Amino acid sequence: MKVKLDNGDVKVIRLFGIDAPEMLQKDGPIAGRYLATRVGGEQVIIEELNQDQYGRTIAIVYDKNKINLNMEMVQMGFAWVYRQYYMHAMWLELEAVAKEKKIGIWRRKTVQPPWEFRAQKKLERKQ
Repeated sequence: MKVKLDNGDVKVIRLFGIDAPEMLQKDGPIAGRYLATRVGGEQVIIEELNQDQYGRTIAIVYDKNKINLNMEMVQMGFAWVYRQYYMHAMWLELEAVAKEKKIGIWRRKTVQPPWEFRAQKKLERKQ
């Protein structure tokens, strides 16, 4: 996610605790469009937690009504809870409900988690 700061700079944000499909994966563009449509052009609140190895700010992002967008992405079926880094019981429950309701990425019979997709692409590049 990219956000424009008050000074005009653009900051790249990695949404903490979730992993959405990569853009080259099925549903990757849909997940990205959902987030862009949901808050595009609006002010957001960024709770910075850390920085990743690529220089992105790892954060929880809230909309102007203080709704947690990271959690919403899971609830709407557009992302997995990123178990390697975060396993909050409520978020896991929201993911299970989205999966049960077959919404977002869960409408497909089989879905490939993005971490598996990235690992597969990495192997293909080595060959």
